[in-house]
Amino acid sequence: MSIRGSEPLPSPIPFEMEGVLQGRYTLGQIDTAGFGLEGVDLNGRNLLTTPLEVDGSKEVTGIVVRMTSKRISLSGSVRDASGAPATSGAVLTFPASPALWRDFGLSAILFKTSSIVANGTYRVDRLVPGEYLMIAVPDED
Repeated sequence: MSIRGSEPLPSPIPFEMEGVLQGRYTLGQIDTAGFGLEGVDLNGRNLLTTPLEVDGSKEVTGIVVRMTSKRISLSGSVRDASGAPATSGAVLTFPASPALWRDFGLSAILFKTSSIVANGTYRVDRLVPGEYLMIAVPDED
């Protein structure tokens, strides 16, 4: 599945972060005042899919954070092998590209886990635009 974003805000809001130590950084979810994260770019590079590397030799400038008031979510239902609604388990949502499965861990913004409730339904919230795969997995007995 492919999820697309909304239109950018009309004017950028500058910001600064001081005292950032040398290293590789992955970005997490940002929610503020009714807006959610849509994307983060640095010189044409998507920082949601590649870590930000800070080497300490120069300032990092030009990061563009795109926020949106449009919340992206998916919902659906899961059925077991007999066709009945699943009564438990989880739905995992993750990037379609295997290259994006590294360097981020399961806490990264592109990976989501949602519980399947008793009537077989699930809901995945706070998705950012991108290409995703989903899989339903049963609870262990």
